[in-house]
Amino acid sequence: MRKRNRSATLFDSVQKKHRKADEPDDESTPAPIASQDAEHDGDDREDGEDGEDGADGEDGQDRDDAEGSPFSARGDERPPVVSPPPRSAYKIPAYTHENRTMRLYAGPLRKWDRRQALVNTVYGPRADNIRLFWDLQIRWQRCMYPKPLRQDDVEPGDTRGVVLVSPWLPNNLESDQQTAYGSWWSKYAAAMRAQGRAPFGEVDEIGEKEAAPFLPWNVSTESDLDIFDDSSNSIVCLRAGESSTYRTTADADAGARSTGPNAPTETDREGQIPVDKPPSPVFYFNPGGKVLSLAWAPMPKAGRMEGSLLAVAVVPHKHDEDNNTVDGLSGATTKEERARFSESPASIQFWRVALRGGKAGEPRVFGDGARLDWVSCFYWGWPKRLEWCPVQPLMGDSWPGLLAVLTEDGIVRIIKAQQGMKEQTRYGKIIHALASLEFPGEEGVHATCMSWVGINRIVVGYTDGTIALWSVFPQLVLLRFPTHMSAIQDIRSGYPSKPYLVSVRPVEGVLRLLDLTRPSSEHTFHPSPVAGIQGNMLDWVELMQGFATSAPANSPVSFKLDFLHHRHFPCPRKFFPSRRESPPTCLAVGKTHPFALVGAADGKVWACNILDTVFPTHWESHVPSSTLIFASDFKRPTRQDTEASSLRGGTLFRFMFKQETESKADILEDDAADPDDLSGLGPSALPGQEALGPVIHEKLASVTALAWNPDFAFGTYFAIGLASGLVVIRQLDGTV
Repeated sequence: MRKRNRSATLFDSVQKKHRKADEPDDESTPAPIASQDAEHDGDDREDGEDGEDGADGEDGQDRDDAEGSPFSARGDERPPVVSPPPRSAYKIPAYTHENRTMRLYAGPLRKWDRRQALVNTVYGPRADNIRLFWDLQIRWQRCMYPKPLRQDDVEPGDTRGVVLVSPWLPNNLESDQQTAYGSWWSKYAAAMRAQGRAPFGEVDEIGEKEAAPFLPWNVSTESDLDIFDDSSNSIVCLRAGESSTYRTTADADAGARSTGPNAPTETDREGQIPVDKPPSPVFYFNPGGKVLSLAWAPMPKAGRMEGSLLAVAVVPHKHDEDNNTVDGLSGATTKEERARFSESPASIQFWRVALRGGKAGEPRVFGDGARLDWVSCFYWGWPKRLEWCPVQPLMGDSWPGLLAVLTEDGIVRIIKAQQGMKEQTRYGKIIHALASLEFPGEEGVHATCMSWVGINRIVVGYTDGTIALWSVFPQLVLLRFPTHMSAIQDIRSGYPSKPYLVSVRPVEGVLRLLDLTRPSSEHTFHPSPVAGIQGNMLDWVELMQGFATSAPANSPVSFKLDFLHHRHFPCPRKFFPSRRESPPTCLAVGKTHPFALVGAADGKVWACNILDTVFPTHWESHVPSSTLIFASDFKRPTRQDTEASSLRGGTLFRFMFKQETESKADILEDDAADPDDLSGLGPSALPGQEALGPVIHEKLASVTALAWNPDFAFGTYFAIGLASGLVVIRQLDGTV
């Protein structure tokens, strides 16, 4: 009896609740929420109703009321109130540590894409871009060394000569840049004359005695080198400021090595060097100190009659050893130490290399090889990096162009390079530069690297992780953008086809790519962080529209190099395998061809065809992933030799052509090599003997700088700078 009364009371309360729901709503009474369950509102969804339409509005009608059906026609019973969603519906999933599930890149490119699919994804969807890249593949596929450009390879609209031959540029671009260069320089010179200043900076020509404190071989007494001449099996003592030239001996098995599908023929219509052609001459000189940077001047056609100009930045060995006690990237740890190093007298050397264009565009040698042409002296500290303005001056001008110099005081300066017209070396003392790009109000912020963006634009990286886009004239900061939390190690722009695309490589962080026109929105990065302790490992590949740099890796002995296309920057492609026996120290990519040079700490230089490695057109690659073209070693003198003379040590170098595939490291045996000649300089120089693991090499044996000649007539010539103080220049043509 008690249970029945309790059920009746519960039934009455439910009926009372439904009656209140059917009554018109007041402003103070909220409308109940209609059910969205499929079992209850399936019929209502067919009528076009949803949950909120079931409630009474201001007119007392819902969507069905607009069609003339009264609300009460559905019945008096209301659906039950919807239950809340489960707790796991909006729960944030746990962070996974699996790399396979953490794909930061969601674009169309996949790492398993090959051949046609890879080309269509990277260079598509425009058919003309795909066709253009296929033409590049036809020209450069299965090439073991760069081919000299022919006269008909130059754009027909360019009648004044070009520096950067690129199919991604419109005709007459270089000529238009030269015209704009002349117009800008005229405005700058007029403004400087109006202020009573010299338009090219204050430079006083001085004599050899007055220039002696600025020369590196006068700062460090150990400046002479013993060079082992492989051609005559003799030792030549090369003093500071001297140069020499010799022709290498042809390899005994050159004919056997050059056979097969990749061997050039005597009537190669693509411009390859015939097999029986004598080897190219080798120029080498002693600048008197450790080589830090090399830069070829972009010479116009008129200047080619005088030869190519190579700017060399060196630091005395004694000064370099003293500077190791302070921070090498920012300059010093204290203000006193920084002032001591930055105010020291220093200089930049300009060497004239005797190269001249011959018939069919083939370069030829004239004169006595290389000679010291001009020395620029200043009180800014020793130079660290050099960068030429990519646009060459007009043909009527006798000066080579503008040069950006980064010195030990952490300031980037723009100077007008000079050249001597006499047989003897000339010296000039720079009082004021054309422009000094610095932030004087920020203590401890110094420049670490720079890259030209155009005629009047240069981007500079700093120790605080920011980059700044400068205008040379008028001198002002156009943009300053923070990219990293650590110092900038390398920076490179995509000039000439993509000048405002800039890639930034920090000391610690991720490799980043940004557009200077919209840096806040248009930027991307490589997902893997890296600790970059080695500079000069970033370069722009013009023919492939991407960047070449060291691959980010979590292993300290992974030294592979990757190619990153600017449209798919987070998806790199390996073009140079990792070698545990020696880390890479510098990288240079050709301006007129897709070949890269990689220098190592053991004194070796490797050449690699990036285009054929990243985009192979055949299943079984007949072209090796890399080719060893240069090997060197250094031996310190004994104590008796040091006391008797100013000898720094002995250097041995040899050009070779040893191929290595990526699948199997099989170095071809060099029959012409004599191991007895190399036994005295360490086992690393012995041909065919590779190290099994990481090896600590002699510090002065490493390759510190590499540079390709940007001129289309001499684009196959390259320069190698060694820590021992030797600069070697040669043409990469497959001969030894």
